[in-house]
Amino acid sequence: MSLTAAQRRTGWLLLLVSFFALRLGLPLVLRPVGYIADWSDYFFFEDWARFTDRGLYPYLDFWMEHPPLFPWLVVGVYRLSALVPVWDNPRFGFTLVFSTVLLLFELGNLLLIGRLATRVAGPDRGLLAGWLWALLFPPVFYWAAGFEGYPLFFLLLSLLLAVVALERGSSGWAVLAGLAAGVGVMVKVIPGVVAPVAALALWRQGQRRAALLLAGGTLLAAGLIALPFALANPTMARASVMSILARGSWETVWALAEGYYSGGAVAQPETRLDPATAVGGDRSAPPATVLALALAGMVGGAALLGVRRWQPRALVAAGGLALSLFFLVAKGYSPQFLVYLLAPVVVLWPGARGIGYALLLSGVNLVEYPLALLLFADQPAVLGAAVLARMVLLLALVVEYSCVLFGRPSPFPARLALPAGGALAVLLSGVVLSATVTAATTRLPTESAAAAVTFLHAHQGTALFSDRGLYDRLTPLLRGSLATRLVLPDLPPRLPQGDIWEVYIDSEEGRRTAPGVRAVLAQERFPAESEVLAGLRLTRFAALPVPPVRALAGDLGAVRLSGGAFPEATRAGALVPVVLEWQVVTPLPAELSVFLHVVDGQGRIVAQRDAPPLAGTRPTTSWQPGETVRDRQSIPLPADRAGRFRLLAGLYQPASGQRLAGPAGDSLELGTLEVIAG
Repeated sequence: MSLTAAQRRTGWLLLLVSFFALRLGLPLVLRPVGYIADWSDYFFFEDWARFTDRGLYPYLDFWMEHPPLFPWLVVGVYRLSALVPVWDNPRFGFTLVFSTVLLLFELGNLLLIGRLATRVAGPDRGLLAGWLWALLFPPVFYWAAGFEGYPLFFLLLSLLLAVVALERGSSGWAVLAGLAAGVGVMVKVIPGVVAPVAALALWRQGQRRAALLLAGGTLLAAGLIALPFALANPTMARASVMSILARGSWETVWALAEGYYSGGAVAQPETRLDPATAVGGDRSAPPATVLALALAGMVGGAALLGVRRWQPRALVAAGGLALSLFFLVAKGYSPQFLVYLLAPVVVLWPGARGIGYALLLSGVNLVEYPLALLLFADQPAVLGAAVLARMVLLLALVVEYSCVLFGRPSPFPARLALPAGGALAVLLSGVVLSATVTAATTRLPTESAAAAVTFLHAHQGTALFSDRGLYDRLTPLLRGSLATRLVLPDLPPRLPQGDIWEVYIDSEEGRRTAPGVRAVLAQERFPAESEVLAGLRLTRFAALPVPPVRALAGDLGAVRLSGGAFPEATRAGALVPVVLEWQVVTPLPAELSVFLHVVDGQGRIVAQRDAPPLAGTRPTTSWQPGETVRDRQSIPLPADRAGRFRLLAGLYQPASGQRLAGPAGDSLELGTLEVIAG
């Protein structure tokens, strides 16, 4: 029958929601906005495929944690990609060919989902299911980042053929379903979950011969594919199987219980030539997972034995139930496995219920990856929350599939999808925000620039960076104390109010990038203390009131001091701003520094500061005769001295200590400074 007006309105609403969900999801994971590089795992696949350049092949010369059909597809793609020109990226050819091959399987998945939904609920629902699958974000991303569409194709094909066998009572279709399942198992283990469910459904429906043929077809296909590799190199074949069985838990409650809060680790390509490395990791599978899988299989099998009438809808629900139970108790879970969970949801409920579950599962997946595993890798609570949220959704799906199998109404009305999704979003957002707030505290101990960050935390003002990498790295750690600002080299800096800490790497390259910024700072602020911590140069430019300049007549021969300024009175412990106007008489052959001395009535130095003029941005060798150089300096006063003091200034060579001298000597008196006890 055709769609009604109400159904069309619902379809458009779902289409719009999916459309925006897809496009809002992309920036979260793909660079330059997100944290995932283009092609993702494609790089890793190509790296071990390069062994074939040396005449080495999977299962024959090195072990793999995947059944043989996937690595050998990669090998074929890699050899074919040699025909593609490199152009500007050496990985372009492999990526182009591999993504094209996988796109064929993705197209097959779209058609299979449409055909399954058609057999379950009619052609209109089949079309709607196809649109929903096409617009979901995870299948799009995991096509571009992994290979799950390849084994998913054989899972869906086996399920569709089993549905046809169930409807027609045909043993031939059952054999084909078994063969498809067996091929799928040789791509990845997960498609094998559906085969026993389909065989049980046929058996309970009275098609016992078809059930046996389906099971036999599965074993036959898997055995015929595995046998040549087992005979060619039994050591590598055994190592490959052991690598799957012995692998440690990841991203599941088993991993959380062990205190492991990271993704699934895989061996590097160069280690795979040694079969001993297949089980040489520091973590092995917890024994309880085998018992849990067996228990889940028995519970699921017992539930399926109670189903009285098997129809296509029940068989798809049984497949969804088996997958949900499998991922509930499996030792490991990777975010790309989501496509297996989404497929039966889309087939059975290509409406509000299905889109609700799809968006909830996708949202949890995005929190898990990239947020938990990349951005908040040091915040285990984020991954823990994602794993537990996924478990809750899987339990809800178990209930949903059971209701379909036994013809009961769902206890979760479709209208609850929006509030449930909102509640889950609020919960996960709270966890992510909490992790963001505590990120600086948890990351600081491992940050190589921890000493510099700790120092800056104790001060106020703005940290100014001219190095984008340094800015990106330290800004999250400085939030809550100093403001941060990035200065671009091609644009004049806009200085904020208050003190400014100039931060750059204390190296030749760092010093080359800093002068442009420092020249502006030296003209508008007063350079003060400078520290080198953890390889970073931290220089404070203080925002101090500029005192009025008065005329002076100091003569140092090659340079005269024509004007000067400093406050007539200040408090003990203060930083005193000083302005010096140097009038150049003759060229200066060497670089000179400025000294400022505060001396008491007996000529003893109470405070002093030595620094290059204009914070080092205008060395004296660049001063031209007739030029007047306006130089801002500062001098810190001790907190325990008060009274009337004289302020002296001069120029000297830092290497030798020799001062520039004139008719009146080698230092010039600027005036008297009244220091009041603080």
